[in-house]
Amino acid sequence: VVAALPWDEYREGVVGAKSNNVASLRGRLPDWIRLPVSVALPFGVFDELLKDPCNATPAAELQALFTSAGVGQLSAAQLEQARAIAMRVRPTNTARAAIEAAMACAGLPVPADEGRWGAAFSAIARVWASKWNERAYVSCRKAGIDHSLLQMAVLIQEVVQPQYAFVLHTVNPVTGDAGEIYGELVCGLGETLVGNY
Repeated sequence: VVAALPWDEYREGVVGAKSNNVASLRGRLPDWIRLPVSVALPFGVFDELLKDPCNATPAAELQALFTSAGVGQLSAAQLEQARAIAMRVRPTNTARAAIEAAMACAGLPVPADEGRWGAAFSAIARVWASKWNERAYVSCRKAGIDHSLLQMAVLIQEVVQPQYAFVLHTVNPVTGDAGEIYGELVCGLGETLVGNY
């Protein structure tokens, strides 16, 4: 598994929908809209890191948790425990070098010291850990999807500090009217909106 990909290598089944959507915008936006550069950690990187001896403890703890509870039967407390374990996964030297090289090649600032690198990798691990948030877990179960097969890719890109963020729905989600565009707008970062705050 390649640890990091430039956006010209994003493909369906290799990285997630957000990464593929970002890549599809290249060359399609007006000049005044600057598309942030990015790199992506493809599906499977987390699982590969778990196989490395440096992550033997979190790998064993996750396996023990799933064996004792049954992957399809995790409680809210066990999901929280799985997220905490995932946050302790560390990058191998090879993975770190690949991520840093891909970031530098894309023009993204590479974390300059161990503190910043640790914070950056913590953000990456938080994405992987989100596999075990309650919403994802319950949604998979309701849809009949085997949650243990779910994999997370990670999109790394510049964060733009916006005045406003918005989501536009091409079908009004309140009325179901396909002839009506519905928009939601918030001040600041879009997380306020998409995180349902």
